Amino acid sequence: MASHFDSKLTSQAPYDAIQAIVHEHEEAEFSVLRFIQNWPESMSKAPPGPKRWYVAGLVIPNQTHCSTK
Repeated sequence: MASHFDSKLTSQAPYDAIQAIVHEHEEAEFSVLRFIQNWPESMSKAPPGPKRWYVAGLVIPNQTHCSTK
């Protein structure tokens, strides 16, 4: 999952909220990333816009909690 924001400041609250969720759960490996788009708009699939700060959450299920068949 990912979302983008106008500035680092506006991305702070969502970033902090996801970090809090990550630290509460041990069923999976979570990572939360915040980064700024520094590639040219021509390389982006999204329409051009001012929201260049992204917050992304990545999940890798813990092997001990996943069933294998």
